[in-house]
Amino acid sequence: MRLVANSTDGSIAQRIDYDEFGNITQDTNPGFQFFAFAGGVYDHHTKLTRFGARDYDAFAGRWMAKDGVGFLGRSSNLFSYAFSDPVNYVDYNGMEPNSACVAACTAAGAGAGALVGGALGGAIGGAAGSPVPVLGNAAGAASGGALGAMGGAAAGGVLGNVAGNLLCPSNPLSKRCQEVQNECIKECSDTALPTRDYGASYFKCLRKCMERHGC
Repeated sequence: MRLVANSTDGSIAQRIDYDEFGNITQDTNPGFQFFAFAGGVYDHHTKLTRFGARDYDAFAGRWMAKDGVGFLGRSSNLFSYAFSDPVNYVDYNGMEPNSACVAACTAAGAGAGALVGGALGGAIGGAAGSPVPVLGNAAGAASGGALGAMGGAAAGGVLGNVAGNLLCPSNPLSKRCQEVQNECIKECSDTALPTRDYGASYFKCLRKCMERHGC
């Protein structure tokens, strides 16, 4: 959420600007509404953003809970948000980081599905309401169109997500950076484990190691 506009006169009720990790750099109307970075629900008291399964701390650039699927989430850091690359990846539910390409395909699929489903639902609903010439047609078309749009958007979003995962690059790290990550895991495992801070020292070591090698 970046802009809230008045549809009647075009005036801006609220503008929110963020940095790459979602820290608010400008908010013209704090507390006006609760949608925030990447569509998450923002809590003004805790400064955390809720994305379905987990809360996200933009100041730390990490989740408040570890990934529920563990290392199957394709990251060595179970607390990192979107592979620590929020410019190219997004995670809408706290469980599945997707590239911007996949997110765009999902949105396009949902939009196309809503249009097709709404048109078909409206036609079918209008035909079903035909026994009552005017009111029946209008009511049937409206309800059929609404139901068709919702069903079409859901189905289109699923198909768009599948297509995006097939067509878009899915690997968050280049081959070189994968090799660097493996070496950094070994290095930090020897020097920063075990820890008494829930792994924070290890992940800090890993991040600095990869940054040192340009990844």
